[in-house]
Amino acid sequence: MRISLSTGALYGLPLEAVCRLAAEAGFESLELVVAPEVVVRGPGRVRALVADHGLEIAAVHPPLVWIPGWRERRGGLCRAVGLARALGAPRVVAHPPRRCADPGDAQARRFRRRIEEARHAAGADVRIALENLGRKRRADDRNPFTDLAVLVRFAREYDLGLTLDTSHAASFGHDLLDAAAQFGPRLENVHLSDYRPGSALVDNGLLRNHFVHHQVPGTGVLPLAALLARLLADRYAGNISVEVGPVPMRAWWLPRLRRELKGMAAFVRGAGGQVRSGS
Repeated sequence: MRISLSTGALYGLPLEAVCRLAAEAGFESLELVVAPEVVVRGPGRVRALVADHGLEIAAVHPPLVWIPGWRERRGGLCRAVGLARALGAPRVVAHPPRRCADPGDAQARRFRRRIEEARHAAGADVRIALENLGRKRRADDRNPFTDLAVLVRFAREYDLGLTLDTSHAASFGHDLLDAAAQFGPRLENVHLSDYRPGSALVDNGLLRNHFVHHQVPGTGVLPLAALLARLLADRYAGNISVEVGPVPMRAWWLPRLRRELKGMAAFVRGAGGQVRSGS
């Protein structure tokens, strides 16, 4: 398994700084979240910059902010696939529709069309890895794609890979080891972060993202070391992408940020006393 840093963890920092920090901390690769700088630089310059720091691009992820032409539901997924091909990245992360109430409703039908178009664009070079949703509001409980069995069936139907987001899984009460077992051989990307159940004071989407989801591994309630040890035992050959928010890392304080990044890379590499980089 390979150890990556999601650039979403430091979204807004210059890509050169993110590459330098990731390499110094011991990460081998990046999960590249599309950002305005990535679009402006273009794939050739981005690929060269990443390579200059001894890194690879393990996955491309859709943007976290609105960028014209890059919304997943309006052609952005195919754009992400094209970017991945140009960068030599093996996979693109995709998300089920958030406002879906039934597997056969209009949202689900449009999602199916997007997946079919993206798969055609990807060809044999890029794999689409569907990510499990996190709970942001009560309406999400009615979304059929939050049922992991539904997600797995959809992935089988369209021959997709799967991305397991650990804090998203926790937000719906899924057991991580069971989730990984359900995803089985289709699991090829893990968004690794911890989860800290919050009070009503943080019960809204923005605060939950900073103080509940995407916490530094080892600071929450999730059995992340056990999950990594299980993946190693199962000879998992995919990507482990550390996806932690900037607030839990205190990203505004550079010495603290560097310590957190090094600690997280070491956590993944040494989980259970067994996980080794690049194994």
